[in-house]
Formats: sequence, structure tokens, C-alpha cells
Amino acid sequence: MTSSMKAMEFQLHENLVQLQELLSLLDFDPGLLNSLEQAKTRIRTRKYRVAVMGEFKRGKSTLLNALLGAPILPADATPTTAAISRITYGSRERVLLFFRDGTSREIPFTGLSEAVTKLTENGQAISASLKEAVIFYPSVICQNYIDLIDTPGLNDEEAMTRVTIDMLPLTDAVIVPIHARSPFSITEKQFVCQLIRSCSIQNILFVVTFLDQLDEDDYVYEDYMKALAGRIRREVLEELEKRETSSEEMQKARRILDQPCICGLSASLALKAFSSGEKSLLQKSRFPEFQKLLLKILTAGQAEHALRASIGDIERVIAALESENEKKLQEFRKKAARLQKKKRTAGDFFQNLLPQLDQLLENGLQERRDSISRLFPLKNQMMTRFIQGLASVRENTHPCILQVIRPAADAMFSMAAALLSSRILPDLRSSFVRCLDHLAARAGNAGIPWNRNDFDPPLLSCMEEELARAVFRFTMPPCPPVPDLAFADVTGHMTCCVDQSVTELYWLLNDICSEIRERWYPLAFRRLRDLFPEPDTIFSQEEEQLAALRITHMRNYQVLQETAASIQKKNRKLLHTLTEGEQIHDLQKL
Repeated sequence: MTSSMKAMEFQLHENLVQLQELLSLLDFDPGLLNSLEQAKTRIRTRKYRVAVMGEFKRGKSTLLNALLGAPILPADATPTTAAISRITYGSRERVLLFFRDGTSREIPFTGLSEAVTKLTENGQAISASLKEAVIFYPSVICQNYIDLIDTPGLNDEEAMTRVTIDMLPLTDAVIVPIHARSPFSITEKQFVCQLIRSCSIQNILFVVTFLDQLDEDDYVYEDYMKALAGRIRREVLEELEKRETSSEEMQKARRILDQPCICGLSASLALKAFSSGEKSLLQKSRFPEFQKLLLKILTAGQAEHALRASIGDIERVIAALESENEKKLQEFRKKAARLQKKKRTAGDFFQNLLPQLDQLLENGLQERRDSISRLFPLKNQMMTRFIQGLASVRENTHPCILQVIRPAADAMFSMAAALLSSRILPDLRSSFVRCLDHLAARAGNAGIPWNRNDFDPPLLSCMEEELARAVFRFTMPPCPPVPDLAFADVTGHMTCCVDQSVTELYWLLNDICSEIRERWYPLAFRRLRDLFPEPDTIFSQEEEQLAALRITHMRNYQVLQETAASIQKKNRKLLHTLTEGEQIHDLQKL
């Protein structure tokens, strides 16, 4: 490669790096960055795919074998190729089969013919499920990142033709073999038109095969090639004009056909010459002329392909910038709308804090009443305990009865205290704490930075202070104040005592819950005012950050647009220079 070509590739790589760096700042579709990364890889490796495509029985596989210098691909007088075969450089000869279901396996070189042809039933079965066979071979022509592709013949079978046509978007240049005895059929003319209209195809090389089947006395080689080149140009341009082809495609057609790359050869003679070492036979095959022309096309084609492909990638990125930017702006608008909604929701929360707290406390009211109501069964339990103790009196005397009443009263007191401390008070605490839980959840839903460690403690302290007043006590002496218990209604007196004492505790607990509720209102209001003295400013920082991000984005986007347009202009000038065959001396002037 000339120094000017290397300089051009360096310039292209730098352009893509610059564009990639700017694009990475904008959080656009990752596919755009991937596209630029692939373009960088393409420029670095200059990967170039050359396919041999044409009608069946045109000697495509034999031509490729001659290029490889050995009969690697299966070739036969009848149509044989049934799958794509891609020859790529490899220091070790091997074949990898890639199937349509995503699986792959390696086979020996001897199994290639069975895998890619339809000569046997097994071969037909394998090729039907085969995506491509990749042949790794130490070929000089493939050493510089060039892949050679063998394809099924056109007009053989509809399925085989579709396999070949589907390869066009994945191909950079095409060798079209034309049979010397029936040069350039209608099908071949239509196929060349299709090649020109394919965006990926930039070079076409016409090869007249089976040249050894013509009598040398019947034609002059140079005149034959000139006449055939003129005919190809004329017929293809006429056909394209009939199809109302675009001006860009017509320009591409003239670039390819005004001075078409065409030569004739005998691939079979070349293969014989390689195996026998006969130089005269190799010269007669005209294969060296073809090799020289192909090398010239590949050398220029690789660089031009890298350039055109990178321009295409950049143009696709530029074309996507506006829509991607609109998506990003829409994201900013949605974030701003969400922020405004959060502000309104937060405002409603602050304005309705006390009604919300009142609602939450009201919602838990029945729960607290149910918890306090556990006291009612306690009356029967306490009396049952007392009667059991009274039944143990051995003599109906004052001392014996008094001896039973005192421990029974102590046991009844313990029963009430245990129910209060283990069930009722914990349930009341949980009920009030759940109110704070719900309040914090509502604050969180409103987007408010609610810190319960700051808000809850005063309210919880108030709750504990009130609940500490909840203590069971007998409102009247458990023992009747009479001189002789033997003549007193001990059971009736105890029933009255238990009923009054438990009822008083019931109303005390209800009063405590009401007092907690009343005291929480001013406490909650004061804590809210202390924690959020200016509620409207809660989201100010978030608003400022969003505005700053939008400004930064638009600044980066503007720089990206200007840089991309400048790079595109440079690339097009480079492409024009390469296409016109001018020399690039000073890239800095571009």
C-alpha cells in the first residue's frame, strides 16, 4: 500500500475516533457506537469479501481453485455447489461448518465435498441446513484480510439462486464468470444490473472462462475482449435506463462499465500448469494476467471499500442523530414533567399533612378498640380464678376466707397486668407506629426526602409517655370491709370490684389513645416546619441538575453535529480523490 493510502486510512480512523468520543457523551443508542467501532475495525483490517457469482456451469469453483493454486473446492461438469463456501486465511488447513440453527462443527478437508455439494443424498441434507462453510487455508491472496466466496449457480434451482442473492449485502466485490462460447446471456445482464443496484458492491470483474474451448485461429483476444466489454456496457446501461435507475446508481454503473475490468482465461489449464510446473501451459491459460488484474482491483478495492463503508457508517450515524436527539429531549421533557408532578404531589402532602395523619389514626381506631376490648373476657377469667380459690376454703370462718381472698386478689392483679403488658400495650404501640409507617410511605411516594429518624422520635416519645399511664388497679378493696366475712357476700363484692376496675382500665386506655391522637397533631406540624422550613425548595437542586444536564447535552450535540458534518465532508473529498485516481499528498489541507 502506498504512503498516501496509509495516510488516508489513518485520517479515516482518527475521524471515527473523534466522532465516537463525542457520541459517547450523549447517551444515544449504543448501536451507533457499535457501528463506528465496526468501521474502525474495518479500516484497521481492510477486510474485503470477493464473491464469484454467476450462472451455473461457468467454472466458478474451478476459477477459485486456480486462485488458491490447488483443487480445494469441489468442481464438476454438472452443477454441484449447494452452499456458500468462504475461503479465509489460516495457517492450518481446516473447515468449519456453520449451520442455520446456530451450531457449528469442524470437519476434515476430505469431508468438504460431501458438505457443500448436492451430488449425494447426504450432501443434499447437509447443505440444506448449512449457512456457510468456512475454509481456512494459507493462501497468499487471502493473507491481507481478503475472503474469497464460492456461491451456488444462478438459474440452477430457485433455492440455490436465493442463497447467492442473499450474499450480495455481505459482499464487497464480485467476479462474474462468463462462458467463452455463450458470452453474456440475458440472465447475466440482469444479474449485473442487480449488482450495480446493490449498495455494498463497488467493484465487478468480468472473467471469460473456458477460453481454451475457442479456436485461437477464429478470434483475436484483444478484439474479442474489447467487443465484449462494449457490449456489456451498452446492454447494461440500456437495461438500467429502462428500469428508471437513480442518478447515483447510473453514475456508479458508468464508473464500473466505462472502463470495465475484463479478461479471459482457462482455469483448468492453470490448474494443470500448477500441478505439472509447465510455464508455457500457464502462459497459455492467461491466468497470470487475471491474477495481476485481480491484485490491482483488490489493492485499490480494499482501501476504497474501507473508505466508502466508513462514509456509509458516518452518514447513517448522522441520519440517526436528529431522531436520537429528539428521543433524548423527550426524555428531558418527561423528567421535567415528572418533577413538576412531584412538586405538586409534595405540595399537596405538606398542605394536607394533618388531615392525612388524622385519616391514618382514624383508620387504626377500630384496631385499637378491638385490642382494648380484650379486657372484657378478663372479667370472667378473674372471677373464675377467684371462685376456684374460694372453693378451697375448708371452714366458713373469717380467717379462712381472708386467707383465700388475698392471694386470689394478687393473682387476679397479675392476670390483668400480664394482659396489659404482653398484648394490649404492644398492639396499641404497633397501631400508632403503623400510622407513622403509612405517613412515611406517602411522603416517599410524593418524592419527599423523609427521614424517620428526624420526624418520628418526638411522636414516639409522646406515645410512650401516655401509654405509661396505663396501669391496672383495683378501684375498691377486693376484700369486703365487714367484721366477719363468714356473713358477707364475698362473691358479689368481688364481682363488683372486678367489673369496676376493668371498666376503669378500659376507659383509661381509650382516653390515652385519644390523648396521643390529640397531642400528635401539633407535634407533627412543628416537626414538619422544623425539617422543611421552605417546602417549595425541596426539588430546586434536582431542577437545577436537570437543566444543567440538558444544557450540557445540547452543547455536546451541537459539537457532534458540526464535527460529523466536517468529517463527512473530508471523507467525501477523500473518496473523490481515490475514485478519480488522484494522488493524496497533504491530508492536512482537507
